[in-house]
Amino acid sequence: SEGCSFDLKLRKVLFESGAGEIGKYRECSFNNSGIGTFTPIAGSNPHSGEIDKKHHGEEIRIEVIYPNQLEGKVNRAKGENQHYEEGEHSIFQMENRHKK
Repeated sequence: SEGCSFDLKLRKVLFESGAGEIGKYRECSFNNSGIGTFTPIAGSNPHSGEIDKKHHGEEIRIEVIYPNQLEGKVNRAKGENQHYEEGEHSIFQMENRHKK
């Protein structure tokens, strides 16, 4: 499906930006599927759904970690490779430490 190929492309660019490295492992991610909902309003250009109609669709949440100094690079990679009009992401600072 289109979503699946998009998810693979997004993971690839995130990994290429340096995200997803944990110790002696690379390309690490956690992926969780679910149902997203939204209602496009006038003036929007939705990738899926119709104006003023609630849309439900399968989505995958992709979680990766990266060192603080790569935040800008990772965000640019994500922003340049999303297909939604309004991209969404969250950043959580982790307090645990690991050795490379």
